[in-house]
Amino acid sequence: MKKTCLILIFTLLFFILSACAFADLSYTLSEDNTMAINYRLAFENPNQDVSSYLSHIGAFWAQQGMAIYADNETATLTGEKTQSFESAKEAAVAFADVFTSQSTIFSDVSFLYTPTFSMDTYNLSANVSLIDVIRQDESQIMPADQVAALENSAGQGTYTVSITLPGEVTATNADSRDGRTCTWQLNYGENKTLTLETQKENTANIQKFNDLESTANRNATLLVICGIIALGCIVIIASSVIIRRIKRTRASKVRIKHFR
Repeated sequence: MKKTCLILIFTLLFFILSACAFADLSYTLSEDNTMAINYRLAFENPNQDVSSYLSHIGAFWAQQGMAIYADNETATLTGEKTQSFESAKEAAVAFADVFTSQSTIFSDVSFLYTPTFSMDTYNLSANVSLIDVIRQDESQIMPADQVAALENSAGQGTYTVSITLPGEVTATNADSRDGRTCTWQLNYGENKTLTLETQKENTANIQKFNDLESTANRNATLLVICGIIALGCIVIIASSVIIRRIKRTRASKVRIKHFR
């Protein structure tokens, strides 16, 4: 099992076990090929060591390229990171990397981006378990009583994961939805599978197709009209030729009769 660096978001070290934590993780992939990651960590009734703890967490988030905003008065720490990409495929690859990196809390991740001419489909499935918040490095030793206190404190916390993908939500097992944003409530010690599928219409491609179809229909109509006009002209010309020949034939007969 790979190490989970983001356990720092949830782990209440033994010196702040009495402070209950609230953690919100938000992952957004926008239709303009922008990816945004937002973390928020807050403590209720924090003790004097919380500010030091938040400073360590903020330093770790900064190493991940996040912009850090700390409010020591409310014991709240926020981390934000936004990236823009040239194409939907590049954005989808970067989004998948976030969920499968060494610093993720997710496992067994499957993220599929399936583009077609008229519709793009996004499909995410991932497991998450906050049991990992007390997983320790081999070099760490924590007394059993402190582990028990840590588990008790973690069990009283509130944790959410929110995910937003392009298009309309077509399937999800989220606990709640706000528009295209799906949110899951996580409890310590619970294994949960997150599933989300969305579909986005490629309106630009559809419009181009409609425009081409409309142009083709207009051209077909013009060809039919031109064909009718050309046929009419042929009929007129042919009629004129026939009429002239008839007149010439009659005139010849008249001349022959007079000659006799």
